Amino acid sequence: MQCIALVAKRTKRAIRREIKSGGSMENNMTIAEASKLMGVSRQFIRVGLQKGILPFGYAVKISAGRFTYFISKQKFIEHTGIEK
Repeated sequence: MQCIALVAKRTKRAIRREIKSGGSMENNMTIAEASKLMGVSRQFIRVGLQKGILPFGYAVKISAGRFTYFISKQKFIEHTGIEK
């Protein structure tokens, strides 16, 4: 359990740094926006973020079976080459 808490704590720190470096919450993108732009399901984005496969955002477990997500627009564009 300590290992999971430590990973979650590091992820929260990484999210805070990401938000600060982006300058504002306007740098965020929703799961729906990302899935539509990539042409994949919302579940694909969620699972990719949870498993750390998609490098443009984070998934943080907030309670049993519940996650919150952060997607950086800048990193999304850099990784996919897709802009709105």
